[in-house]
Parts: sequence; C-alpha cells; structure tokens
Amino acid sequence: MSKVTTLAAINLLSITFLSNIISVISCILGISLYANLLCYVFSIPIILTIIITKYNRIIIHSRIIILLCFIFLFLASITYSVSKYASLIKFSNIIYSVLAPILITILTLSFFSLEERIIILSKYIKIGYNIACLVIIVLGLLFIANFTDNNGSRLYVRGLNNPIWAARYAGFLMLFIFYSFVWRRRNYKCLNVLCILIGIFLMFKSGSRAPLISFAIAILFLYWNKTTSFQKILILIVFACIGIVFMTFSARVQSGGDSASNIQRMILISQAFAAKFDLWKGNGIGSYNFVATGVDELYYPHNLFIETILETGLIGLIILLLSLKIVFPQKSYFLLICFIYFFINSMFSGDISGNNYLFTFIAICIFYRNNSRINNSNNILIHNGSEHKSYCI
Repeated sequence: MSKVTTLAAINLLSITFLSNIISVISCILGISLYANLLCYVFSIPIILTIIITKYNRIIIHSRIIILLCFIFLFLASITYSVSKYASLIKFSNIIYSVLAPILITILTLSFFSLEERIIILSKYIKIGYNIACLVIIVLGLLFIANFTDNNGSRLYVRGLNNPIWAARYAGFLMLFIFYSFVWRRRNYKCLNVLCILIGIFLMFKSGSRAPLISFAIAILFLYWNKTTSFQKILILIVFACIGIVFMTFSARVQSGGDSASNIQRMILISQAFAAKFDLWKGNGIGSYNFVATGVDELYYPHNLFIETILETGLIGLIILLLSLKIVFPQKSYFLLICFIYFFINSMFSGDISGNNYLFTFIAICIFYRNNSRINNSNNILIHNGSEHKSYCI
C-alpha cells in the first residue's frame, strides 16, 4: 500500500510540478522536449499500476462532472465560434493543457479511500517540499550564471516560457516551503528563509505583479491562525520584500513601463463587450480577439471570468462559478492556498489553458471535499462520526 500511495503522490507531482523543470533542463541541454507530454507519458504506467492494484475499488465523485461540463462546454463552443483559426489552436490547447491533467487526476485518486488520499497528499507535500527547495536554489544559481531570457527589463530563467509563468512557478514553489515550514514544523529555518528570499527575487526580476499579489494573499490565509514568534518575523521579512518590490513597480508604472500594456488590455475588453455577442452562449472558443479587433489570432483578456462570459456566455460563467464553489468545504489548507494562489492569478493573466494549474487543483480538491473535517490542533481526521489518526494536510 505504501508503494502505491507513493506512486500516486509522484503522479500528482508530475502534472502540477515537473513540466517546468523538464523545460528548463531541455534549455540547458539545448534540445526540444514536449514537457507536458513527457509528464503524461510518465503517468501512464503509474495509473496502470494503481488500477491493477486497486481494481476492485473505484470512487468517482459526482462533483467532478461539473468541472468536466465547464471544460467540455468550452470545447463544444467551437461549433458556433466566429473564429476559424484561433478556435482550433485554443481547442487543442485546452485538451492538451487542461483536460489531460484533470483526467490523470481522476484516474490517480479515484481508486483510494479518503484515508489513503490523505496519505497521498501528505507524501505529495513532503516530496514537493524537498524538490521545491532544490529547484529554487538551482533557479537562483542559473539566474546568477546569466542563463536568462528577457522581455524588455523583465528577466527570467530560460525554459519558463515568459516572465509571468516564471513568477507563477517561483510562487508555487514557495507555497510548498511556507506550508511545510508552518504546518510540518520543519527545522531548516535558514534554508527556508534562503529559498523564500531567492523566490521573491526571481518574482521581482520577472516584473510580474499578479503572482506577488496572489502569493501574499495565499500566505496571509495560511498564517491566519498559525503563527509563532519566528514565523511572525519571517512573514514580516516577506512582506517587507514585497513592499519594496511594489515601490519599484510603482516607479516603473509612473515612468510609463506598464501603463501602455494595461490601457491596451482595457481597450480590447471594452471593444469586445461593445461588439455584438450572444449573452447566453457567447461567441465561441477563441473568438475574443476576432470580436475585439477583427483579427483572427489567439489572444485573451487576461481575466478568466471575462474570457468565459465573452466566449461561452452566462451559461459558461454559471458553470465556472459552480466549478469554483465545489472546492468548498475544503479542509486541506495546502490545497486551499494553492487554489487561492492560482485563482487570483487567473484574474490578472493567462487564458483558460494558461491557467491549467487552477483547474488541476480544483480536480484534486474535489477528492478532499468529503463530509469530513480535520482538526489541525490535535491532527485527527473525523469522518462519519469516527476518529482516525491522520496527517496534518
């Protein structure tokens, strides 16, 4: 059983964690690798092992259907989309980046009981913490070695696609470190502080504000009722660094660095809403830029709600809200802070496929949303009136 739960944890790591590592490695080696595809291929033997071992037990949560309905609604809207070119690209992107990891999540977790899934999540966090510390330090060393790309004044480690995704990934890595330090009471204080400072530095150099805002809100939630003297000092250091970052950002905006981009986004969004579109079903997948500018190329409003209502209408927006609601009640603090982090990011950047981690974590959260509650003070899982010893998740 221990082996199977470990494999399940590794499988979750492969779809939420490892693709960016593969992308960086491919740049270092100077070869082209399909990082997500490699992770999916890696998942196949693990899923087969889980099925063979647990074939006589499967628990598929009905609420997962709501999430799948949202994804399939987006895909089905290609049948009436006013876009011919962008719709095809976005259709394939959603299948590749969003639907595939959701299905892998379902096949990974559906064969385990609640108690087993808690063990899987515990191992996921533990292994993820160790890898996160290593990756943050390596990314810092690569940055010092000038293994970077730039977008104007925005610098990021090669292989992380663009400055926004690089900042998002650094923030995600730091969530593992913060959570493990707070709830797992790890003693590597110097290592934790070093990794967090490196992570904030990488986010700052990328020039992206949304990941910093999302990260700050996520750790504020984490620290809401779980602080000690040293941890209070640590969080003060973090927010002091973030404050310095925002002072720098403010200076950059005042000098015209970001204002043109933000104004352009607002103009496109207003043009899209001013154009004729079906309020109930939208103009179809990939239609945003065509409606706003008349050019049939893939672009998006950098806000998941606006994208959803313009392309799938009120029907899509309602199903999206239901998909977000099914995360709750959620008693895994780690999954909650990951959900909060990626949800807030989706309000400022990316389209549905670019926010694939949000939907993957919604799928994972569903499997930890039972009629159960975890008492973090004494680390006991209470389920159906009986108590079981559990990990603190």
